[in-house]
Amino acid sequence: MTDDILIAIGLASGPVGVWATARFIPARPREAVSTDRAWGLLAGFFLALLLMGIVTWWSKRVGAYDGTTILAAHVGVAAFLIAWSGYGGRDDAALSPVHPSDILRGVVAYAMVFPALLALHTWVMRSGPGGDVGQEALGDLVRSFGTFDFWVRAVALTIAVPIFEECLVRGFLQRGLEGVLAAGGYGAYRWAAIVIASLVFTALHPPGTWISVMAVSLFLGFVAHRSGRLTTSIAAHGTHNLAVILYEAWRHRNA
Repeated sequence: MTDDILIAIGLASGPVGVWATARFIPARPREAVSTDRAWGLLAGFFLALLLMGIVTWWSKRVGAYDGTTILAAHVGVAAFLIAWSGYGGRDDAALSPVHPSDILRGVVAYAMVFPALLALHTWVMRSGPGGDVGQEALGDLVRSFGTFDFWVRAVALTIAVPIFEECLVRGFLQRGLEGVLAAGGYGAYRWAAIVIASLVFTALHPPGTWISVMAVSLFLGFVAHRSGRLTTSIAAHGTHNLAVILYEAWRHRNA
């Protein structure tokens, strides 16, 4: 009963955390990109997704899917996205400028919603078989604590993966959707882009994690929109992944 009460309190704090985030992060939303650039961003999204799929399939086929491969794949495809975004001196994905204050805002913004997201994560883990199945990879990581592969995977999950996923989803898909929807005269194009991009991002994860992933993705989409800086959502994303790893490691040790 005590755990249920703590989960309920944590979930109830969610709206307060989002409100505090909106007050904390200065509103600097960027204008939607032009239609041709929007389609270019969407093309980059699908191409990067294809590249990551090919690398994952090939590495599993040859038995080389380990922490080093995961790290290299995410760094490589993230570099491709950054290069695609900056082609011709453009900044369509809102990657620059990079200021330390933007990174700090991302960390603090996540801290404001941490109780709610942790409560949701805990509830999903306890609700049905999906939670355990969805957290299989995370469980394998925690059980390998102290090994070389653990540290490589930890670096990938807290640094490389957030950079890759934020560039892919918030920088390319969300920004591309903003441009396409704005060109179509849709008034709430920014919010629609956040929801659609989050739905796509959630669908790329195991079904057992969909509820918690959707909540995190909507928050990250809001942070990227509010701040106008992809580095802020990258920092929030990395902080979230680190928090989940530490929480699961603690839970595993006290099981």
